[in-house]
Amino acid sequence: MLSKMMINNSNRCHSCLRWMMLHVHKYRPAHCDSIRRSVSHSHEDRAHTKVTVNVKSKVTDFYKEIVNKGTLSYDEGQYQVATYLDKLRSVAEKYLAQPPPMPSSTSSAETSSSTQSVSTAAASSASKPTSDVSSSTRRLRGLYLHGPVGTGKTMLMDLFFSLVEAPPGTKRRVHFNDFMLEIHKRIHQHNQRWIQSRGREVHLDLSPERDSIRCVAADISSEARLLCFDEFQVTDICDAMIMIRLFDELWLRGVVLVATSNRPPEDLYLNGLNRQYFLPFIAQLQRHCVVRGIGVEKDYRLDGEPLVDNYLVPNSDANLARLRDLFSAALGGSPAGPVEVPVMMGRTLQLAAADLQRGVCLVDFHSLCVLERGASDYSALCQHVHSVFMHGIPELSVLNHNEARRFITLIDAIYNANVRLVFCADQPPLQLFRELSAAELSGGDTLGTDHSWAGDRGDYSIREERLLRGAQQTLHRVSESLSVGGESSSSSDEEDVQVEVNILEGELASIQELGFAFRRAASRLVEIGSRSYMQRWREKHRMS
Repeated sequence: MLSKMMINNSNRCHSCLRWMMLHVHKYRPAHCDSIRRSVSHSHEDRAHTKVTVNVKSKVTDFYKEIVNKGTLSYDEGQYQVATYLDKLRSVAEKYLAQPPPMPSSTSSAETSSSTQSVSTAAASSASKPTSDVSSSTRRLRGLYLHGPVGTGKTMLMDLFFSLVEAPPGTKRRVHFNDFMLEIHKRIHQHNQRWIQSRGREVHLDLSPERDSIRCVAADISSEARLLCFDEFQVTDICDAMIMIRLFDELWLRGVVLVATSNRPPEDLYLNGLNRQYFLPFIAQLQRHCVVRGIGVEKDYRLDGEPLVDNYLVPNSDANLARLRDLFSAALGGSPAGPVEVPVMMGRTLQLAAADLQRGVCLVDFHSLCVLERGASDYSALCQHVHSVFMHGIPELSVLNHNEARRFITLIDAIYNANVRLVFCADQPPLQLFRELSAAELSGGDTLGTDHSWAGDRGDYSIREERLLRGAQQTLHRVSESLSVGGESSSSSDEEDVQVEVNILEGELASIQELGFAFRRAASRLVEIGSRSYMQRWREKHRMS
Protein backbone atom coordinates (compact mmCIF):
# COMPACT_ATOMS: atom_id res chain seq x y z
CA MET A 1 0.00 0.00 0.00
CA LEU A 2 1.19 3.47 -0.92
CA SER A 3 0.17 4.90 2.45
CA LYS A 4 2.50 2.44 4.21
CA MET A 5 5.55 3.32 2.14
CA MET A 6 8.55 4.44 4.13
CA ILE A 7 10.70 6.84 2.16
CA ASN A 8 13.86 8.51 3.32
CA ASN A 9 13.09 12.21 3.50
CA SER A 10 16.64 13.44 3.97
CA ASN A 11 17.74 16.21 1.61
CA ARG A 12 14.94 15.63 -0.90
CA CYS A 13 13.35 18.73 -2.31
CA HIS A 14 9.59 18.50 -2.25
CA SER A 15 9.26 21.15 -4.95
CA CYS A 16 10.78 18.88 -7.63
CA LEU A 17 7.28 17.80 -8.69
CA ARG A 18 6.43 21.41 -9.49
CA TRP A 19 9.58 21.66 -11.60
CA MET A 20 8.77 18.46 -13.50
CA MET A 21 5.22 19.54 -14.15
CA LEU A 22 6.31 22.92 -15.47
CA HIS A 23 8.61 21.21 -17.96
CA VAL A 24 5.80 18.96 -19.16
CA HIS A 25 3.58 22.00 -19.72
CA LYS A 26 6.34 24.03 -21.35
CA TYR A 27 7.07 21.56 -24.11
CA ARG A 28 3.56 20.21 -24.66
CA PRO A 29 1.62 21.53 -27.68
CA ALA A 30 -1.86 22.64 -26.69
CA HIS A 31 -3.56 20.50 -29.36
CA CYS A 32 -1.88 17.20 -28.49
CA ASP A 33 -4.07 14.54 -26.94
CA SER A 34 -1.16 12.61 -25.53
CA ILE A 35 2.54 13.04 -25.09
CA ARG A 36 5.25 11.43 -23.03
CA ARG A 37 8.12 13.29 -21.46
CA SER A 38 11.15 12.19 -19.54
CA VAL A 39 12.21 14.54 -16.80
CA SER A 40 14.94 14.19 -14.23
CA HIS A 41 15.65 15.25 -10.69
CA SER A 42 19.11 15.72 -9.28
CA HIS A 43 19.71 14.14 -5.86
CA GLU A 44 22.54 15.02 -3.51
CA ASP A 45 24.66 12.31 -5.14
CA ARG A 46 23.87 13.89 -8.55
CA ALA A 47 22.39 10.65 -9.81
CA HIS A 48 19.39 11.17 -12.08
CA THR A 49 16.05 9.43 -11.63
CA LYS A 50 14.07 9.29 -14.87
CA VAL A 51 10.31 9.70 -14.60
CA THR A 52 8.15 9.10 -17.66
CA VAL A 53 4.95 11.10 -17.62
CA ASN A 54 1.85 10.63 -19.74
CA VAL A 55 -0.16 13.84 -19.68
CA LYS A 56 -3.37 11.83 -20.04
CA SER A 57 -2.67 10.16 -16.69
CA LYS A 58 -4.41 11.29 -13.52
CA VAL A 59 -2.96 13.69 -10.99
CA THR A 60 -2.83 10.82 -8.51
CA ASP A 61 -1.06 8.57 -11.02
CA PHE A 62 1.59 11.20 -11.57
CA TYR A 63 1.92 11.73 -7.82
CA LYS A 64 2.27 7.99 -7.08
CA GLU A 65 4.82 7.45 -9.85
CA ILE A 66 7.11 10.13 -8.49
CA VAL A 67 6.71 8.81 -4.94
CA ASN A 68 7.58 5.30 -6.15
CA LYS A 69 10.72 6.66 -7.79
CA GLY A 70 11.77 7.99 -4.40
CA THR A 71 11.91 11.57 -5.62
CA LEU A 72 9.05 12.72 -3.40
CA SER A 73 7.88 11.68 0.05
CA TYR A 74 4.30 10.52 0.32
CA ASP A 75 1.95 12.83 2.21
CA GLU A 76 -1.63 11.75 2.91
CA GLY A 77 -2.99 15.31 2.86
CA GLN A 78 -1.45 15.99 -0.54
CA TYR A 79 -2.73 12.70 -1.93
CA GLN A 80 -6.29 13.45 -0.82
CA VAL A 81 -6.15 16.84 -2.56
CA ALA A 82 -4.72 15.16 -5.68
CA THR A 83 -7.67 12.74 -5.60
CA TYR A 84 -10.10 15.65 -5.53
CA LEU A 85 -8.22 17.41 -8.34
CA ASP A 86 -8.70 14.31 -10.49
CA LYS A 87 -12.46 14.66 -10.05
CA LEU A 88 -12.33 18.36 -10.79
CA ARG A 89 -10.16 17.78 -13.85
CA SER A 90 -12.62 15.27 -15.31
CA VAL A 91 -15.56 17.65 -14.92
CA ALA A 92 -13.57 20.72 -15.99
CA GLU A 93 -12.48 19.16 -19.29
CA LYS A 94 -16.11 18.50 -20.24
CA TYR A 95 -17.14 21.96 -19.05
CA LEU A 96 -14.41 23.77 -21.01
CA ALA A 97 -15.27 21.83 -24.15
CA GLN A 98 -18.75 23.39 -24.15
CA PRO A 99 -19.56 26.96 -25.27
CA PRO A 100 -19.24 29.47 -22.44
CA PRO A 101 -22.48 30.49 -20.70
CA MET A 102 -23.83 33.91 -21.57
CA PRO A 103 -24.23 36.37 -18.69
CA SER A 104 -27.85 37.08 -17.89
CA SER A 105 -29.41 40.48 -18.37
CA THR A 106 -29.50 40.87 -14.60
CA SER A 107 -26.84 43.27 -13.45
CA SER A 108 -23.91 41.97 -11.46
CA ALA A 109 -24.96 44.07 -8.49
CA GLU A 110 -28.42 42.45 -8.42
CA THR A 111 -26.90 39.03 -8.88
CA SER A 112 -24.46 39.62 -6.05
CA SER A 113 -27.16 40.77 -3.65
CA SER A 114 -29.32 37.75 -4.45
CA THR A 115 -26.52 35.19 -3.97
CA GLN A 116 -24.64 36.40 -0.91
CA SER A 117 -25.55 33.35 1.18
CA VAL A 118 -24.34 29.90 0.24
CA SER A 119 -27.17 27.51 -0.53
CA THR A 120 -27.63 24.36 1.49
CA ALA A 121 -27.21 22.23 -1.61
CA ALA A 122 -23.91 23.87 -2.48
CA ALA A 123 -22.63 23.54 1.06
CA SER A 124 -23.52 19.84 1.21
CA SER A 125 -21.71 19.17 -2.06
CA ALA A 126 -18.32 20.41 -0.87
CA SER A 127 -16.81 16.95 -1.33
CA LYS A 128 -17.20 16.94 -5.10
CA PRO A 129 -17.14 19.39 -8.03
CA THR A 130 -20.61 20.62 -8.89
CA SER A 131 -22.30 23.29 -10.94
CA ASP A 132 -24.28 26.27 -9.76
CA VAL A 133 -27.84 25.09 -10.31
CA SER A 134 -29.50 28.31 -9.15
CA SER A 135 -29.37 29.78 -12.65
CA SER A 136 -30.58 28.53 -16.01
CA THR A 137 -26.98 27.92 -17.13
CA ARG A 138 -24.90 25.48 -15.11
CA ARG A 139 -21.57 26.83 -13.93
CA LEU A 140 -18.75 24.71 -12.57
CA ARG A 141 -17.54 25.30 -9.02
CA GLY A 142 -13.79 25.71 -8.68
CA LEU A 143 -11.46 25.05 -5.76
CA TYR A 144 -10.02 27.30 -3.06
CA LEU A 145 -7.10 25.42 -1.46
CA HIS A 146 -5.62 26.90 1.70
CA GLY A 147 -2.97 25.90 4.23
CA PRO A 148 0.43 26.79 5.70
CA VAL A 149 3.46 27.72 3.60
CA GLY A 150 5.56 25.07 1.88
CA THR A 151 2.95 22.31 2.07
CA GLY A 152 2.60 21.64 -1.66
CA LYS A 153 -0.47 23.71 -2.56
CA THR A 154 1.16 25.41 -5.55
CA MET A 155 2.74 22.15 -6.67
CA LEU A 156 -0.62 20.37 -6.79
CA MET A 157 -2.43 23.25 -8.48
CA ASP A 158 0.29 23.52 -11.14
CA LEU A 159 0.12 19.78 -11.71
CA PHE A 160 -3.65 19.99 -12.15
CA PHE A 161 -3.28 22.95 -14.52
CA SER A 162 -0.78 21.17 -16.75
CA LEU A 163 -2.82 17.98 -16.97
CA VAL A 164 -6.18 19.61 -17.79
CA GLU A 165 -6.92 19.01 -21.46
CA ALA A 166 -8.61 22.20 -22.62
CA PRO A 167 -9.10 23.99 -25.95
CA PRO A 168 -6.35 26.53 -26.70
CA GLY A 169 -6.84 29.85 -24.97
CA THR A 170 -9.25 28.61 -22.31
CA LYS A 171 -6.98 28.24 -19.29
CA ARG A 172 -4.46 30.48 -17.56
CA ARG A 173 -2.19 30.23 -14.53
CA VAL A 174 -0.94 33.44 -12.88
CA HIS A 175 0.32 34.74 -9.55
CA PHE A 176 -2.48 36.73 -7.93
CA ASN A 177 -0.27 39.80 -7.37
CA ASP A 178 0.52 39.90 -11.08
CA PHE A 179 -3.13 39.40 -11.97
CA MET A 180 -4.33 42.36 -9.88
CA LEU A 181 -1.52 44.50 -11.27
CA GLU A 182 -2.75 43.62 -14.75
CA ILE A 183 -6.34 44.46 -13.78
CA HIS A 184 -5.33 47.92 -12.57
CA LYS A 185 -3.43 48.49 -15.81
CA ARG A 186 -6.36 47.37 -17.96
CA ILE A 187 -8.82 49.55 -16.07
CA HIS A 188 -6.50 52.53 -16.47
CA GLN A 189 -6.12 51.90 -20.20
CA HIS A 190 -9.88 51.52 -20.65
CA ASN A 191 -10.57 54.78 -18.83
CA GLN A 192 -7.91 56.60 -20.82
CA ARG A 193 -9.44 55.47 -24.12
CA TRP A 194 -12.85 56.76 -23.05
CA ILE A 195 -11.43 60.09 -21.90
CA GLN A 196 -9.66 60.52 -25.21
CA SER A 197 -12.79 59.67 -27.22
CA ARG A 198 -15.39 61.54 -25.15
CA GLY A 199 -13.45 64.34 -23.49
CA ARG A 200 -15.30 66.19 -20.74
CA GLU A 201 -18.54 64.35 -21.47
CA VAL A 202 -17.08 61.03 -20.35
CA HIS A 203 -18.46 61.36 -16.81
CA LEU A 204 -21.98 61.80 -18.19
CA ASP A 205 -21.78 58.53 -20.11
CA LEU A 206 -23.61 55.79 -18.18
CA SER A 207 -23.60 53.18 -20.95
CA PRO A 208 -22.42 49.61 -20.16
CA GLU A 209 -19.39 50.20 -22.39
CA ARG A 210 -18.27 52.91 -19.97
CA ASP A 211 -18.09 50.41 -17.08
CA SER A 212 -14.36 49.65 -17.04
CA ILE A 213 -14.53 46.70 -14.62
CA ARG A 214 -17.31 45.04 -16.59
CA CYS A 215 -15.41 45.46 -19.86
CA VAL A 216 -12.15 44.18 -18.36
CA ALA A 217 -13.97 41.14 -16.95
CA ALA A 218 -15.45 40.45 -20.39
CA ASP A 219 -11.95 40.56 -21.91
CA ILE A 220 -10.51 38.29 -19.22
CA SER A 221 -13.30 35.72 -19.62
CA SER A 222 -12.79 35.68 -23.40
CA GLU A 223 -9.11 34.89 -22.86
CA ALA A 224 -9.48 32.14 -20.25
CA ARG A 225 -12.36 30.25 -18.68
CA LEU A 226 -10.17 28.42 -16.16
CA LEU A 227 -8.13 30.76 -13.96
CA CYS A 228 -5.54 29.29 -11.58
CA PHE A 229 -4.24 31.75 -8.99
CA ASP A 230 -1.23 31.25 -6.76
CA GLU A 231 -1.00 33.10 -3.41
CA PHE A 232 -4.54 34.47 -3.33
CA GLN A 233 -4.58 37.31 -0.79
CA VAL A 234 -6.22 40.70 -0.21
CA THR A 235 -4.44 43.45 1.73
CA ASP A 236 -5.40 46.62 -0.12
CA ILE A 237 -8.77 48.37 -0.06
CA CYS A 238 -8.50 49.24 -3.77
CA ASP A 239 -8.03 45.58 -4.67
CA ALA A 240 -10.83 44.57 -2.30
CA MET A 241 -13.36 46.93 -3.85
CA ILE A 242 -12.38 46.02 -7.42
CA MET A 243 -12.54 42.29 -6.71
CA ILE A 244 -16.19 42.48 -5.60
CA ARG A 245 -17.34 43.66 -9.02
CA LEU A 246 -14.67 41.94 -11.08
CA PHE A 247 -15.27 38.41 -9.84
CA ASP A 248 -19.04 38.82 -9.93
CA GLU A 249 -18.68 39.54 -13.64
CA LEU A 250 -16.24 36.67 -14.18
CA TRP A 251 -18.50 34.17 -12.45
CA LEU A 252 -21.50 35.43 -14.43
CA ARG A 253 -19.52 34.54 -17.54
CA GLY A 254 -18.79 31.03 -16.30
CA VAL A 255 -15.12 31.47 -15.36
CA VAL A 256 -13.83 28.71 -13.07
CA LEU A 257 -11.47 29.73 -10.26
CA VAL A 258 -8.82 27.45 -8.75
CA ALA A 259 -6.67 29.20 -6.16
CA THR A 260 -4.12 28.57 -3.42
CA SER A 261 -3.83 30.70 -0.31
CA ASN A 262 -2.37 30.78 3.17
CA ARG A 263 -5.71 31.97 4.55
CA PRO A 264 -9.21 30.44 4.57
CA PRO A 265 -11.81 32.62 2.83
CA GLU A 266 -13.30 33.95 6.06
CA ASP A 267 -9.91 35.46 6.98
CA LEU A 268 -9.36 37.32 3.70
CA TYR A 269 -8.90 41.06 4.20
CA LEU A 270 -9.28 40.51 7.95
CA ASN A 271 -9.54 43.83 9.86
CA GLY A 272 -9.39 45.69 6.56
CA LEU A 273 -10.84 49.16 6.10
CA ASN A 274 -14.60 48.95 5.43
CA ARG A 275 -14.37 45.15 5.40
CA GLN A 276 -18.15 44.88 5.72
CA TYR A 277 -18.38 45.83 2.04
CA PHE A 278 -16.00 42.98 1.17
CA LEU A 279 -17.99 40.25 2.95
CA PRO A 280 -20.33 39.60 -0.02
CA PHE A 281 -17.27 38.62 -2.05
CA ILE A 282 -16.35 35.99 0.54
CA ALA A 283 -19.87 34.56 0.36
CA GLN A 284 -19.65 34.48 -3.44
CA LEU A 285 -16.22 32.83 -3.28
CA GLN A 286 -17.61 30.09 -1.03
CA ARG A 287 -20.56 29.68 -3.39
CA HIS A 288 -18.50 29.37 -6.55
CA CYS A 289 -15.57 27.37 -5.11
CA VAL A 290 -15.22 24.30 -2.97
CA VAL A 291 -13.15 25.40 0.02
CA ARG A 292 -10.61 22.87 1.20
CA GLY A 293 -7.66 22.84 3.60
CA ILE A 294 -4.64 20.87 2.46
CA GLY A 295 -4.28 19.15 5.82
CA VAL A 296 -0.49 19.37 5.87
CA GLU A 297 1.61 21.22 8.44
CA LYS A 298 5.19 20.46 7.41
CA ASP A 299 7.12 23.02 5.34
CA TYR A 300 8.82 20.81 2.74
CA ARG A 301 10.86 23.66 1.31
CA LEU A 302 13.09 23.47 4.37
CA ASP A 303 14.26 19.97 3.33
CA GLY A 304 16.32 21.23 0.41
CA GLU A 305 20.11 20.89 0.55
CA PRO A 306 21.58 24.40 0.97
CA LEU A 307 24.38 25.68 -1.22
CA VAL A 308 27.43 27.61 -0.04
CA ASP A 309 27.55 31.36 -0.81
CA ASN A 310 23.90 31.75 -1.79
CA TYR A 311 23.38 33.98 1.22
CA LEU A 312 26.01 35.74 3.30
CA VAL A 313 25.48 36.78 6.93
CA PRO A 314 25.96 39.46 8.22
CA ASN A 315 26.23 42.66 6.18
CA SER A 316 29.96 42.98 6.76
CA ASP A 317 32.71 44.45 4.58
CA ALA A 318 34.14 40.97 4.04
CA ASN A 319 30.79 39.54 2.90
CA LEU A 320 30.13 42.52 0.65
CA ALA A 321 33.52 41.95 -0.97
CA ARG A 322 32.65 38.27 -1.40
CA LEU A 323 29.31 39.22 -3.00
CA ARG A 324 31.07 41.55 -5.44
CA ASP A 325 33.46 38.72 -6.36
CA LEU A 326 30.49 36.43 -7.11
CA PHE A 327 28.91 39.18 -9.18
CA SER A 328 32.14 39.68 -11.15
CA ALA A 329 32.33 35.93 -11.78
CA ALA A 330 28.75 35.97 -13.12
CA LEU A 331 29.71 38.84 -15.46
CA GLY A 332 32.43 36.68 -16.95
CA GLY A 333 34.71 39.64 -17.55
CA SER A 334 32.04 41.88 -19.08
CA PRO A 335 31.69 45.43 -17.71
CA ALA A 336 28.67 46.46 -15.65
CA GLY A 337 27.20 49.93 -15.43
CA PRO A 338 24.01 51.92 -14.82
CA VAL A 339 20.99 50.55 -16.65
CA GLU A 340 17.36 51.60 -17.07
CA VAL A 341 14.85 48.75 -17.14
CA PRO A 342 11.46 49.61 -18.73
CA VAL A 343 8.58 48.88 -16.38
CA MET A 344 5.14 50.04 -17.55
CA MET A 345 3.25 53.22 -18.43
CA GLY A 346 6.52 54.94 -19.33
CA ARG A 347 8.23 54.25 -16.00
CA THR A 348 11.72 52.79 -15.67
CA LEU A 349 13.69 51.03 -12.93
CA GLN A 350 17.21 52.35 -12.33
CA LEU A 351 19.94 49.74 -11.73
CA ALA A 352 23.32 51.04 -10.58
CA ALA A 353 25.33 48.05 -11.82
CA ALA A 354 24.01 45.57 -14.37
CA ASP A 355 24.66 43.84 -17.65
CA LEU A 356 21.34 42.92 -19.27
CA GLN A 357 23.03 40.92 -22.02
CA ARG A 358 24.57 38.69 -19.37
CA GLY A 359 21.35 38.87 -17.34
CA VAL A 360 22.92 39.88 -14.01
CA CYS A 361 22.67 42.88 -11.69
CA LEU A 362 24.10 44.10 -8.38
CA VAL A 363 21.59 46.04 -6.25
CA ASP A 364 21.20 47.24 -2.70
CA PHE A 365 18.18 46.92 -0.43
CA HIS A 366 17.59 50.65 -0.34
CA SER A 367 17.18 51.05 -4.11
CA LEU A 368 14.68 48.17 -4.44
CA CYS A 369 12.78 48.16 -1.15
CA VAL A 370 13.15 51.51 0.63
CA LEU A 371 12.38 53.62 -2.40
CA GLU A 372 8.80 53.40 -3.64
CA ARG A 373 8.71 50.24 -5.73
CA GLY A 374 5.97 47.80 -6.55
CA ALA A 375 5.18 44.45 -8.12
CA SER A 376 5.50 45.88 -11.63
CA ASP A 377 9.10 46.95 -10.95
CA TYR A 378 10.07 43.53 -9.65
CA SER A 379 8.30 41.75 -12.49
CA ALA A 380 10.19 43.88 -15.02
CA LEU A 381 13.47 43.18 -13.24
CA CYS A 382 12.92 39.41 -13.39
CA GLN A 383 12.09 39.65 -17.09
CA HIS A 384 15.47 41.24 -17.85
CA VAL A 385 17.85 39.37 -15.54
CA HIS A 386 18.28 35.79 -14.38
CA SER A 387 20.61 36.54 -11.44
CA VAL A 388 20.24 39.19 -8.74
CA PHE A 389 23.07 39.99 -6.30
CA MET A 390 21.70 42.03 -3.39
CA HIS A 391 23.27 43.52 -0.26
CA GLY A 392 22.24 45.61 2.73
CA ILE A 393 19.16 43.58 3.74
CA PRO A 394 18.31 44.42 7.37
CA GLU A 395 16.31 42.49 9.92
CA LEU A 396 12.65 43.15 9.09
CA SER A 397 9.55 43.58 11.23
CA VAL A 398 6.28 45.51 11.26
CA LEU A 399 8.21 48.61 12.32
CA ASN A 400 9.60 48.81 8.79
CA HIS A 401 6.55 47.14 7.29
CA ASN A 402 6.61 49.10 4.01
CA GLU A 403 10.15 47.92 3.28
CA ALA A 404 9.28 44.41 4.48
CA ARG A 405 6.25 44.24 2.22
CA ARG A 406 8.27 45.37 -0.80
CA PHE A 407 10.99 42.83 -0.04
CA ILE A 408 8.40 40.04 0.25
CA THR A 409 6.90 41.08 -3.10
CA LEU A 410 10.40 41.02 -4.60
CA ILE A 411 11.01 37.51 -3.25
CA ASP A 412 7.69 36.34 -4.70
CA ALA A 413 8.65 37.73 -8.13
CA ILE A 414 12.11 36.15 -8.00
CA TYR A 415 10.73 32.79 -6.87
CA ASN A 416 7.96 32.64 -9.47
CA ALA A 417 10.38 33.59 -12.27
CA ASN A 418 12.99 31.07 -11.06
CA VAL A 419 15.64 33.82 -10.84
CA ARG A 420 18.83 33.26 -8.88
CA LEU A 421 19.26 35.39 -5.75
CA VAL A 422 22.55 35.81 -3.88
CA PHE A 423 22.37 38.23 -0.97
CA CYS A 424 24.00 39.74 2.13
CA ALA A 425 21.70 40.16 5.12
CA ASP A 426 21.83 40.85 8.84
CA GLN A 427 20.20 37.48 9.57
CA PRO A 428 19.81 34.09 7.83
CA PRO A 429 16.45 33.52 6.05
CA LEU A 430 14.54 31.93 8.94
CA GLN A 431 15.56 34.73 11.33
CA LEU A 432 15.31 37.61 8.87
CA PHE A 433 11.65 38.40 9.65
CA ARG A 434 11.11 39.16 13.33
CA GLU A 435 7.68 39.21 14.92
CA LEU A 436 7.64 41.86 17.63
CA SER A 437 6.27 41.29 21.10
CA ALA A 438 3.33 43.24 22.45
CA ALA A 439 5.70 45.31 24.61
CA GLU A 440 7.79 46.25 21.57
CA LEU A 441 4.69 47.16 19.58
CA SER A 442 3.21 49.29 22.35
CA GLY A 443 6.56 51.03 22.48
CA GLY A 444 7.28 53.54 25.20
CA ASP A 445 9.78 56.35 25.35
CA THR A 446 12.85 54.11 25.17
CA LEU A 447 11.80 52.22 22.03
CA GLY A 448 10.24 55.31 20.53
CA THR A 449 13.54 57.21 20.46
CA ASP A 450 15.27 54.63 18.26
CA HIS A 451 14.66 55.54 14.61
CA SER A 452 17.90 54.20 13.16
CA TRP A 453 15.91 51.86 10.90
CA ALA A 454 14.28 54.90 9.26
CA GLY A 455 17.50 55.80 7.45
CA ASP A 456 17.27 58.98 5.39
CA ARG A 457 13.50 58.89 4.90
CA GLY A 458 12.91 61.81 7.27
CA ASP A 459 10.17 62.57 9.76
CA TYR A 460 7.47 60.83 7.72
CA SER A 461 8.75 57.37 8.65
CA ILE A 462 8.99 58.35 12.30
CA ARG A 463 5.39 59.57 12.29
CA GLU A 464 4.35 56.36 10.55
CA GLU A 465 6.03 54.27 13.24
CA ARG A 466 4.26 56.22 15.98
CA LEU A 467 0.97 55.85 14.12
CA LEU A 468 1.44 52.07 14.03
CA ARG A 469 2.08 51.94 17.75
CA GLY A 470 -0.89 54.20 18.37
CA ALA A 471 -3.05 51.80 16.36
CA GLN A 472 -1.93 48.86 18.46
CA GLN A 473 -2.56 50.76 21.71
CA THR A 474 -5.96 51.97 20.59
CA LEU A 475 -7.10 48.50 19.58
CA HIS A 476 -5.77 47.10 22.84
CA ARG A 477 -7.73 49.63 24.92
CA VAL A 478 -10.94 49.02 22.99
CA SER A 479 -10.55 45.25 23.24
CA GLU A 480 -9.82 45.44 26.97
CA SER A 481 -12.80 47.66 27.63
CA LEU A 482 -15.14 45.32 25.78
CA SER A 483 -13.87 42.11 27.35
CA VAL A 484 -13.40 43.27 30.95
CA GLY A 485 -16.45 45.50 31.03
CA GLY A 486 -14.87 48.72 32.22
CA GLU A 487 -16.62 51.96 32.84
CA SER A 488 -18.95 52.97 30.06
CA SER A 489 -18.07 56.12 28.19
CA SER A 490 -20.30 58.68 26.56
CA SER A 491 -21.70 58.05 23.11
CA SER A 492 -19.55 60.83 21.67
CA ASP A 493 -16.40 59.23 23.09
CA GLU A 494 -17.39 55.88 21.58
CA GLU A 495 -17.84 57.52 18.20
CA ASP A 496 -14.41 59.16 18.45
CA VAL A 497 -12.75 55.83 19.27
CA GLN A 498 -14.58 54.06 16.43
CA VAL A 499 -13.50 56.68 13.92
CA GLU A 500 -9.89 56.44 15.07
CA VAL A 501 -9.88 52.62 14.77
CA ASN A 502 -11.46 52.71 11.32
CA ILE A 503 -8.83 55.10 10.04
CA LEU A 504 -6.09 52.73 11.14
CA GLU A 505 -7.78 49.50 10.04
CA GLY A 506 -6.69 49.77 6.42
CA GLU A 507 -3.05 49.80 7.46
CA LEU A 508 -3.53 47.14 10.11
CA ALA A 509 -5.02 44.64 7.65
CA SER A 510 -1.90 44.85 5.53
CA ILE A 511 0.38 44.73 8.57
CA GLN A 512 -1.35 41.72 10.08
CA GLU A 513 -1.10 39.90 6.75
CA LEU A 514 2.68 40.27 7.04
CA GLY A 515 2.77 37.39 9.54
CA PHE A 516 1.74 34.94 6.80
CA ALA A 517 3.86 36.74 4.21
CA PHE A 518 6.93 36.63 6.48
CA ARG A 519 6.71 32.86 6.81
CA ARG A 520 6.16 32.38 3.08
CA ALA A 521 9.09 34.61 2.14
CA ALA A 522 11.44 32.95 4.64
CA SER A 523 10.44 29.53 3.33
CA ARG A 524 11.02 30.63 -0.26
CA LEU A 525 14.39 32.19 0.60
CA VAL A 526 15.51 28.84 1.99
CA GLU A 527 14.41 27.07 -1.19
CA ILE A 528 16.03 29.72 -3.41
CA GLY A 529 19.31 28.86 -1.74
CA SER A 530 18.90 25.10 -2.26
CA ARG A 531 20.59 22.78 -4.74
CA SER A 532 17.28 21.72 -6.32
CA TYR A 533 16.22 25.32 -6.99
CA MET A 534 19.55 26.04 -8.66
CA GLN A 535 19.14 22.89 -10.73
CA ARG A 536 15.81 24.24 -12.04
CA TRP A 537 17.47 27.62 -12.62
CA ARG A 538 20.19 26.03 -14.75
CA GLU A 539 17.63 24.10 -16.75
CA LYS A 540 15.47 27.17 -17.39
CA HIS A 541 18.31 29.52 -18.29
CA ARG A 542 20.49 26.86 -19.90
CA MET A 543 23.37 27.35 -17.49
CA SER A 544 26.18 24.87 -17.20
